[in-house]
Amino acid sequence: MVRRTWAAVGVLGGTLLALAPLKNSYLDLGFPDWTYRTFFWSSLLIFAGLIICWLLCKLGEYLERDVVEEFQCATRDEIQSVLPFYDRVIGPGQRPSVNELKAMFLANKSIFRFYKRKSVRGSKRIVEVRGFCTVIPMKADAANLLRQGELNGLKMDRTHIATTKERFGACYIGSIGAESRDAKAAVLSYILGVVEQFAQQGCTRAYTRPTTQDGLRIAKKYDFISVSGGEIAIGDLCYKEIGEEPPPRRMRKTNALVQAIAEPVAA
Repeated sequence: MVRRTWAAVGVLGGTLLALAPLKNSYLDLGFPDWTYRTFFWSSLLIFAGLIICWLLCKLGEYLERDVVEEFQCATRDEIQSVLPFYDRVIGPGQRPSVNELKAMFLANKSIFRFYKRKSVRGSKRIVEVRGFCTVIPMKADAANLLRQGELNGLKMDRTHIATTKERFGACYIGSIGAESRDAKAAVLSYILGVVEQFAQQGCTRAYTRPTTQDGLRIAKKYDFISVSGGEIAIGDLCYKEIGEEPPPRRMRKTNALVQAIAEPVAA
């Protein structure tokens, strides 16, 4: 977006500079003399401004160092500090209250994840939140309530969330937010990785509810299906099968024992 803006300003400056010499030529447009002088000096100011902006950007890149971009699980204090960013990206009224979010955090400290950009400018360390996402492992009864239409993301609380020590068969992809295009791509890629990790832990189904055109497009791209059975629309609960049900614990022990016995024989 910035490059397009700079290109547009450069084209404008070039156009004005090209119009300035037309005075007293065969292509003279008949403008007053001061108009051509304005064209000339305006073009010079535009190009001077572009050069200054370019130098400032290069200076900023030189002064900024140790840049690291990474995802981290949020801390309890960070939840409140990032809410203005959340409301700006998602919109006000599209999330639980601060106390409800903190209660959800206490149930499982891994559900809120921030995409951070860390850097050093001069002697100052800068940490910027560039995006965030919420992927909630759900208890079995909560997943049933979700399918029945008795639960949604805004009504979800700590009683619906599986802890890190509990088995869970479903997860809910909640809020996703970022402002720049590259940050959006990074957050989406990260969520796919989290869902894949959940699938390896025994989660068999991922739910989400697109509330924007971007969310709807992504849900369709990754083959989510509407719970109602029709075509996915904004506001519809949809799901995707992501893994297979793990065998019972006793069966897993039996399989491990069979494998341990079979391996020496095969050797």
